[in-house]
Amino acid sequence: MIKSSKIFLTLLFLVIVAVGCEIPTVDSGKIAQSIADSNLAAESVDIDILIGLAETNILGANQFKGKKIVADGLVANVDTDSVVVTGLTTENSSFGLESQLSGFKCHFSDAYYDLAVGLRMGDPVTITGTLTGWQTGVIFLADIRPCVIELNPSIIASRQSEKEDAESKLEPVALPTPVPVPTSTVMPTTVPVPTSVATATPSPQPTPTAVPTSTAVPTSTAVPTPTAVPTSTAVPTSTAVPTSTAVPTATPVTHYTAAPVINESRTVFSLGSQFWQEAAVIDVPVGDVGRDFVIKARVKSPHDKNQALWSWGAGLTRGGETESIYVKSNGTVGTVKSVFTKISTTNYTFSINTTQNVENDIEIRSWNGLVSVFVNGTLAAEITGLWDEPGSLSVGANYGSTEIAQGFVMIVEDISAVSSSIARNERFDIEVKSEVETLMTLPTGELEEISASFENPFSVNREILDFGVRIGLPESNRHLNITQISIQNGNHILKVSVTFDHDGSTYWSRNISLSNYDTSQLDIRLTKANGNLKLVVDGFIHQLNDTGLDFSFDKLQNVEFFVNSDKIIVDSRDARFVQSPYVRITEFGLWND
Repeated sequence: MIKSSKIFLTLLFLVIVAVGCEIPTVDSGKIAQSIADSNLAAESVDIDILIGLAETNILGANQFKGKKIVADGLVANVDTDSVVVTGLTTENSSFGLESQLSGFKCHFSDAYYDLAVGLRMGDPVTITGTLTGWQTGVIFLADIRPCVIELNPSIIASRQSEKEDAESKLEPVALPTPVPVPTSTVMPTTVPVPTSVATATPSPQPTPTAVPTSTAVPTSTAVPTPTAVPTSTAVPTSTAVPTSTAVPTATPVTHYTAAPVINESRTVFSLGSQFWQEAAVIDVPVGDVGRDFVIKARVKSPHDKNQALWSWGAGLTRGGETESIYVKSNGTVGTVKSVFTKISTTNYTFSINTTQNVENDIEIRSWNGLVSVFVNGTLAAEITGLWDEPGSLSVGANYGSTEIAQGFVMIVEDISAVSSSIARNERFDIEVKSEVETLMTLPTGELEEISASFENPFSVNREILDFGVRIGLPESNRHLNITQISIQNGNHILKVSVTFDHDGSTYWSRNISLSNYDTSQLDIRLTKANGNLKLVVDGFIHQLNDTGLDFSFDKLQNVEFFVNSDKIIVDSRDARFVQSPYVRITEFGLWND
């Protein structure tokens, strides 16, 4: 592990020497300060051990959530704003380093961009940062943000050596192109003169032989007479004009301009009523569904809890294997998964009616890779790692170690499934303009959930532009606003508010401090369920139960993304912009059941 400031200064010196090398020059001042800050009170952890704990006990792994950690590992993958680092033992695994998907996802700031460009798979690094949450499912990733990356000095030295070897093998003959001469290709503009050439060709003036240098431009042999005009070689002064090529780079380059596709169509399946009895496991087909759907049913308890433990749920079949989620009469939620599937389950307290023939409303939502189970209007469990691919949906009973007592019957009514994705994994950019608020308005039907990731165009913490999303409340002529606000002292706030449409006055608001905010990305997910709002920001849950909104009357509808609502004056050439001035929205999705 690299902890010595002397070693680190050596690293920086080698990076500076490696100009044009595979590991470009980085801002040594910023990186030195960030490493000095990050190493304060950082707890050393072993990536292999912590990932292994997360795979078997996510509650135990969550003990490190919010802690500043430092770890050694190997680079497995490099993305635009993050590096996946696996444990030191993965390189020796039977499948090789390239097969390792789990590890620490190091979200680096723009000060480390040039360093990240030079990273290669297998490079030994030391990372330091705060563990803000876990991505679980088939793979397990610990989100580290903001993250400091330290690269072994020997790697930089070897890269420099490789560069020097490559340069020594380059043939110096590559320079004969007399670049200024090609500008004489501008001569073809004198091609209109060839008409005079036709009459001049009979006179084989030997003088042209005195100018063999023109042989460097064989293309001009079609116009030998212009050799009398070598004075036009002064035209190469026009080579200064190419400096104008720097001007186009100042123009904004928006990579994604089209508005996302909004799909209002719905696929609905209805089974009416079904019944199950005793120990028979009967799977009743519902229909083929996509990645996002909701299944609902009214389940009548076959008997009280003293008779036997019963269950009811649904299964999704893909490739001949069925993965199921079911509710049990003891007030728990169970799963049946493939042997190769890794899941993460968060259980909540809920009540279920077990008096004979008393009804229970069960709803299972599979949206955006997250399955939420509701029992009688209460969130019972959240599960990741299951049901995020299209398949054949079915419903059933008597899962696992449960069964209906002999002689009793479970009656289930109003079974229905609805395909619920309006938009998913869309991406687009909103251009930043000086003194102007830029908008992208998306008319939609009623919404139950919205998610989006905002990629910030700035490279430092002193940005002053706001950006966010507004969701309409058409029944009451109001809007729900989620706005990222950056204060010049470096603080970041997410302001959630309800405002009136006619005058913009505030009906309700709350400020959420983004203490672990990574300036490169902001992830949000807003969900409305059973009349309550839940906002998840960068993996942290915020219940919004005090908004005063009545969703028996009001509804969420129509979405509008915005940038620079305060109409701040900005310079698109400001060095604070990482790239062209725009805010990018990725992983945008809308759902409704």
